[in-house]
Amino acid sequence: FQGSAGSAVVLAESAAIFTDGRYTLQLREQVSADDWQYVAVPASNVARWLGEHAPAGGRIGYDPWLHTSAWVADARAKGATVETVNPANEDFAGSNARKMPLHIVRNATDDMIVMQEELFGPILPVRRYTNIDSAIAEVNRRDRPLGLYYYGPDESERRTV
Repeated sequence: FQGSAGSAVVLAESAAIFTDGRYTLQLREQVSADDWQYVAVPASNVARWLGEHAPAGGRIGYDPWLHTSAWVADARAKGATVETVNPANEDFAGSNARKMPLHIVRNATDDMIVMQEELFGPILPVRRYTNIDSAIAEVNRRDRPLGLYYYGPDESERRTV
């Protein structure tokens, strides 16, 4: 699938591909319904589908290294300050586990991949705004905004968001 936003889940007995309405036609042209169940997001999601299809007690694996480490490197190269959150001081590089610590990307700019792609790994781009209206305008100016999360004490601003 060549769309820019989608997820796939493969189990022993079934497989599904998740995308939103922007890619409905493209998905059906590029991915065989003989092998994949098409799942519309947000009507459903990966967690719900797994709850309905994964075996009880089964293990689910996710590999954040498929794309996210390169995206962090891209942000650093373009001037972002990247804070790695690792309070247990784990050795992620030396372990055999495919884990990645949380990366907080400060001063993220539009030219960084982390601001252009949907993130599924432990990466949190952070941008500052002078007021709530400018934050909302920033989200709304994008072709495919994913969300705006408000963390603050002002009840009026919370309602506005």
